Amino acid sequence: MLLEPSDVAEFLNGYMDLMRDLSGRNPSSSVEWDDARDEMLKCLEQNPDASNHPMAQAVRQSVSGRFCFLKSYRDHCAVCHLKSNQFYAVRSLTTPLEEIIDEFSIVHLCLVPFKGMTVCDGLVRSSGTSPGRNLIKNLRDSYWAAKKEGRLIWDPLQTPKQLKPEVSTKVKAAGSSFTAKQGQYLAYIFYFTKIHRRAYPSLPFS
Repeated sequence: MLLEPSDVAEFLNGYMDLMRDLSGRNPSSSVEWDDARDEMLKCLEQNPDASNHPMAQAVRQSVSGRFCFLKSYRDHCAVCHLKSNQFYAVRSLTTPLEEIIDEFSIVHLCLVPFKGMTVCDGLVRSSGTSPGRNLIKNLRDSYWAAKKEGRLIWDPLQTPKQLKPEVSTKVKAAGSSFTAKQGQYLAYIFYFTKIHRRAYPSLPFS
């Protein structure tokens, strides 16, 4: 599910400003934006008071790392943070996640709390790994259990319950099991549709 255009503009303006401020660079490609995002996260982790930008508080509460994209539903996309085994209900910016990520693909994401929602920041990176059938089954079952028990996180600012380890996060190396669609997104991706490119004419993303 997508954010409203006005929320997309507000999120991107603040998020990109903060990346520029804390990385000390002015990115001109999707790879450079991804690097700037990593530097921003590292800076705020090492020094939480590094910026008083209005977006800094949300970014300090963000969740990043390896996620498994499960499935798109009517009002959210379901993803699992493999390190913590927590499930998130995610909103997208301008392109639905399910259009660029296959179901049960493992990718690097950053989820940011924004106006009571969990928002994917738009920078998606392949992990180079794919889940096996046992992991897929465990993830699917664990997702429905989390949703039923009220453990599905709609906002990272919620205080999650302590979860018992239920899902093995071991994955096999990707090989011929990668689909052509996944291969197209081994590079870094930043979502911008033609509609929103008008609002950001200086950015190189499409």
